[in-house]
Amino acid sequence: MRGRGYLFGALFLLGVGTMIWLMARDIRQAISVIPGRDPEGGTLIQMRHTKIHKTLSEDSWIVEAPLLEKEGDLLRGYSLDLRMKGVGGRGASFFAEKGTVDLERGKARLFDFRGSLWGEEGGSFDIVASQGFWEEGKDALFLEGGFVISSDRGIARGDEAVLHQDRTVEIRTKAVLEWEVPE
Repeated sequence: MRGRGYLFGALFLLGVGTMIWLMARDIRQAISVIPGRDPEGGTLIQMRHTKIHKTLSEDSWIVEAPLLEKEGDLLRGYSLDLRMKGVGGRGASFFAEKGTVDLERGKARLFDFRGSLWGEEGGSFDIVASQGFWEEGKDALFLEGGFVISSDRGIARGDEAVLHQDRTVEIRTKAVLEWEVPE
């Protein structure tokens, strides 16, 4: 009897081991066909139809994207819709064709984006830019590669500018300004 128990136990363990090996093989095969996976074997996580809520410095941000990809510390998003509601009626709404966030370094970049900013007093302005760069700890959005900023009072076109959190604009290169001056 005792020999049969050992035999039964050995067969049971062999069956469990075979099942684990088959499951691991199936998982490896499934992972190898993930679209966009790094051929070097890096892990790529894709998230579809994502909505993220985040509060930064009393501002409530919502980011929506049909596709987000996370690979290591890099997060890439496509067709990004960004909205912000701040205290006192401040707000923002942006759309970007593509965006990246380096989670380790606390840096973000938007590509081909447009949007609007408005403040407590109701004045707003619109932005169109090739690239926007943001870095954690700096209360500003750096516009690069060409921009257009417009409001009901005028328009500014140039290559580089900085939008500060207090809604002031610092133009860093030559620009064309067409602005109404109040009398």
